Amino acid sequence: MVTVVRLLTPGDVREIAGRLGVRPSKRLGQNCAVEQGTVRQIAALAALGPGDVVLEVGPGLGSPGSPGSPGSPGSVPRSVFWPVPNVDSRLVAFIRHDPPAGPVSREEVFALVDAAFAQRHKTLRAALAGWAGSAPEAERLLRAAGLDPGARGESLGVAEFARLAAARAAARDFA
Repeated sequence: MVTVVRLLTPGDVREIAGRLGVRPSKRLGQNCAVEQGTVRQIAALAALGPGDVVLEVGPGLGSPGSPGSPGSPGSVPRSVFWPVPNVDSRLVAFIRHDPPAGPVSREEVFALVDAAFAQRHKTLRAALAGWAGSAPEAERLLRAAGLDPGARGESLGVAEFARLAAARAAARDFA
């Protein structure tokens, strides 16, 4: 059995906002998606299940709006918003992944991520020199984790950062 959900119309959104004394400001980037076809497209792209949690980012009034790796499933014309913004919009999808299992803590992995992105235009060998103790040690650990010392932090995923943190922990335990 398919349940049809009645979505808010543009008039409904304006009426609710008026009752609440809310007037979105274009200047502050407060724009509500009010076109039903776009809202249905967003909901379909989200492929939500009964137990899923939806987080709407922005000042909206309850239309679904997408946690992990971002993707861009499409653009949204400015005409679907109230008030109409002066910029084009894109949908962004986040897919949550379970954290990688391993011998290191979340804090250790994210300390490594912080170190890699503190100097994001440098290679990992250079960016992680302080974290590892020296550039040659950073290179040794990167190679031990099966990673390219010439890569940049943005090219790694969480699993690769966890593997590198584990290589450092193993080297400490071995010493």
